[in-house]
Amino acid sequence: MRRPEIIIFSTISLDGGLSVRGMRTRLSSDNDLVRLHFFRHNADAIMVGANTVIIDDPLLTIRYYSEKFEKQPYRIVVDRDLRCSPNKRVFDTSIAPTIIITSREKIGDPKLLGFINRGVSIIFTNRINHLLDLEYAVQVLFERYGIKRILVEGGGYLIGSLLRQGLVDKLIVTISPVLIGLNKTPLINIWLDDIIKLDLVEAYIDHSTGEITLVYKPK
Repeated sequence: MRRPEIIIFSTISLDGGLSVRGMRTRLSSDNDLVRLHFFRHNADAIMVGANTVIIDDPLLTIRYYSEKFEKQPYRIVVDRDLRCSPNKRVFDTSIAPTIIITSREKIGDPKLLGFINRGVSIIFTNRINHLLDLEYAVQVLFERYGIKRILVEGGGYLIGSLLRQGLVDKLIVTISPVLIGLNKTPLINIWLDDIIKLDLVEAYIDHSTGEITLVYKPK
């Protein structure tokens, strides 16, 4: 199967949380944001799940190094049940192109018209045991849109779905020196069929912020 390289970039608390559950949470330092935008520069598309859009309302654009970049990458939103509002900032295609991936069950849903009217492209895919068939979807991204590298920025349900379907090529995690507790959204927010073993590729310590960045590849 021809598909894009898929890289996960996440910043988590020391106890493994992406955010405070249900709240917009910034764990990244300014240094970590620079790292994030560096990886965005080297991606053809940035992918997030529905919860990230609903809670954070991100733009998902490159805002560092802008003088070196001619165009913005695709923004991809994985929204199985079409829970996102078409009015969210990520669906403003005058800024950058956006693609939404949803279930085939949503074909004909009146809500789709709101996305279509904003110029958003739509990919329909099947459900597999309550998860979207992301293997098919990323193959379409490769073949139809020429997307060769995707940077995935969350959330925990999307990251878990990609790992469970064996689609992750690299995992970059910055550990922020904070603790959240039981009210956190975990890095992986679904059940996995088995333990996924990883090979450590690189490790960086930012002594000015106390952050540690780890780069892994699934075995």
